[in-house]
Amino acid sequence: MSKSKLRVLYVDDDPCQLEVAKELLTLHFDVEVAFCTRKAMEILDDDHFDLLITDIEMPQESGFTFAKKVRGRHPELGMIAVSGGDQDSVEQFRQESISLFFDYIQKPVQWDDLITRYSNDSANS
Repeated sequence: MSKSKLRVLYVDDDPCQLEVAKELLTLHFDVEVAFCTRKAMEILDDDHFDLLITDIEMPQESGFTFAKKVRGRHPELGMIAVSGGDQDSVEQFRQESISLFFDYIQKPVQWDDLITRYSNDSANS
């Protein structure tokens, strides 16, 4: 196959989410994971990625704040937000984050859906 896998960085403070995501996504993408935004930024600054998937609700720094920093340093990087929440908070989040993220996925994440949507896509919005 001449087409290379997308490079994906997944950021989540939940170790179970990281483990499941890495196991499932590695079949279709070249995946790195980070448990905090500080580590994620170090990884992003040291290597090239096509897609960042970040949890929004994290203790050290929200994914929203992190995404703003990433956008300033890596403006070409496609970003997807992942979060739990009720329908009202999801809709509010979508409206507020449209300039940062090109997709929003609600927890529990249906990884098969994400794989289907992005495994054959360049993830460039």
